[in-house]
Amino acid sequence: MSKAEKRARSCASATDSTGQKQAAPQLRPYQFKPGQSGNPSGRPRGSRNVLSEAFIAALHADFAEHGVSVIEKVRCEKPAEYLKIVATLVPREIQLDSPDIDEMTDDEVLEALEQIKAVAALLTCQSPKRH
Repeated sequence: MSKAEKRARSCASATDSTGQKQAAPQLRPYQFKPGQSGNPSGRPRGSRNVLSEAFIAALHADFAEHGVSVIEKVRCEKPAEYLKIVATLVPREIQLDSPDIDEMTDDEVLEALEQIKAVAALLTCQSPKRH
């Protein structure tokens, strides 16, 4: 018998008539019966969700009380940590459809420059200067 024939025979015996895999005959007595859990005394359904909901509620309450001031403090005192937090919130891929600078009017270029200066000032904990 060739290797291909042996492989075909073993594959045929490992699947039933619907094409689903079956356990090897010596392991069938140890398989879970339909509807039987592998850990009947495991974590109750929904308990993970209850913990998540409680954590998010506590985090929301704390943020509502201290959020803005804490963010400002972290931005000024630990800019690297602030930037790391911001980076985790930004999508990995951003598709920007902005006009070519050659197509912008002088006023649009000046407005874009002001926005860039404002962002730079926020990152360096300085107030933006307006002309």
